[in-house]
Amino acid sequence: RELFLTQPAVSQQIKALEHMYGVRLIDRQGKTIQLTHQGDILFSKVNSILNELRDIEKIFEEMSDLTIGKIDIASTAVFSTYFLPKTMGVFNNKYPGIELELHTGNSHTVITKLLDGSTDFGFGGVVKSEPDIQFMLIHQEPYVFVVGSEHPLALRTQISVDDLKAFPFIWREHGTLTRRKMEEMLGGT
Repeated sequence: RELFLTQPAVSQQIKALEHMYGVRLIDRQGKTIQLTHQGDILFSKVNSILNELRDIEKIFEEMSDLTIGKIDIASTAVFSTYFLPKTMGVFNNKYPGIELELHTGNSHTVITKLLDGSTDFGFGGVVKSEPDIQFMLIHQEPYVFVVGSEHPLALRTQISVDDLKAFPFIWREHGTLTRRKMEEMLGGT
């Protein structure tokens, strides 16, 4: 009654299982039935499967409620160092069951991780337009050149690109958006 099945329907299902596995699952003795050894094994396994399904349902429910889970984040060094720690701390306080895993690399690495599905979110400079990635501007920084107080450009109020090209630079590593933008601005220097 609990399953909303008639006794003949249940008997048919049991016979179908017995036929499928080639074993007897129940012993029928008049109006009473008893599970065989194989029937006990099947009953135990089915109960385990049903418990696992209930666990999966609970896990998915908790994940959708942000009670448990894991979020992988890929980020450039600037975001990993200056912006994400505070945000991740606030998030962890609000959702302590969600594990945050941060991977730091350059902008190209962030894009690659997003495209191959190995990360959920990415933070960094926009490298190029990618149709499979949605970009959202959340922060903008000006480019600033820094020189020592004794440097020939230190007292100048305006500096041209040609002025900058006359001096050596300390560069970011290859593959970073900052380096690419500076190389573009300086004409591939």
